[in-house]
Amino acid sequence: MYARVVTNQIQAGKIDEWLTLIRDSVVPALKERDGFLGFVALVDREQGKTIGYSTWESETALAVSESSGNYQAQIAKLGAVLASPPVREAYELTVVAFRDAAAGQAHVSSGHFKTAIAQMPGLLAEPPEIVHADVPADGWSRMAELW
Repeated sequence: MYARVVTNQIQAGKIDEWLTLIRDSVVPALKERDGFLGFVALVDREQGKTIGYSTWESETALAVSESSGNYQAQIAKLGAVLASPPVREAYELTVVAFRDAAAGQAHVSSGHFKTAIAQMPGLLAEPPEIVHADVPADGWSRMAELW
């Protein structure tokens, strides 16, 4: 799975307008794209900063969403609220972790997860590969070989 992460600086007082554009225009357009899996919006109202990240079933699907002009079209919709050009980065999504089994259960019991599970079979070329492991730890440890 791959993610496109777009960081935006929003004009003063226009965060809610950005959110409306994302909800009403950008996300519906993304849902039409082959390989699109989901979208998350993060907002720092004090700093006027937003981060939107979309997840894609493959690196190819993410690349096609950009080479087709779709990404540029979605960014253009936001032009009236952006204070500066957005910063775009792409990542391979490799780890999703939860505090404990209860937090993981809350995630898979959520409405958004159930909606995604209902929609994904028609979007995926093949089932994702996952590893489920309960790790008995409360945090990260330093790697002794490098410290």
